[in-house]
Amino acid sequence: MKTRLLCVILCLAMVLSFAGCGNNSTYPEGYEKHKAIIGETKADAIKKLKLQESDLKEVISDTYQIPGTFSFCGYDFEMVLLLDKASGRIFGFKYWVVVDDLSGFVALREKLIEVYGKPDQVSFSEEEFEKVVHKRKGAVGDLWSLYPFTEEHHAEYARILEEYKERIPESPVRAGDYTWNLALTGTTHLDEKYIIIMDFSVGADYTQPWRPGQDR
Repeated sequence: MKTRLLCVILCLAMVLSFAGCGNNSTYPEGYEKHKAIIGETKADAIKKLKLQESDLKEVISDTYQIPGTFSFCGYDFEMVLLLDKASGRIFGFKYWVVVDDLSGFVALREKLIEVYGKPDQVSFSEEEFEKVVHKRKGAVGDLWSLYPFTEEHHAEYARILEEYKERIPESPVRAGDYTWNLALTGTTHLDEKYIIIMDFSVGADYTQPWRPGQDR
């Protein structure tokens, strides 16, 4: 009975929210524009985005919120840029939105699977989704490694990353392992709300087997 009820809830959530995903563009709004600044210094990134230093708000260390909202799958996301402090380079960006419920999360996940294919690491399940929604515990989501991040994408920053690996032999990232990744997360937030995050960033290859002590 409990399983049937959960299936009804999930199906209803998908029906109510797919209308918000069906007519959207392939990628989240602003995706290509912000992907183009990966590997740039903060100063150059600001110029390319036609922003001023004063437009950026540092919300936590090396994480900068930029003005505006970016639509995708029925949500109006805000965005932060992620700065690699060691090199002074932009290595990613996160879309985030605080919501009253997670009724659209399943449809958002299905849309991302439609766009990017099957996740390389799956943490989403009906049971975990129910726990987050009804018990307000844990998080749900998935991880994708979309393609290797090489000199073809940003020669200078790719070389910097290779130097990291040479300087830190115990690094969990092996030669050629840096990839362009997507992490989708839905979890609880303050004041009985929830937060949905789409994190696009350069990092370790999620298609490789996890090794003990490795921090993704």
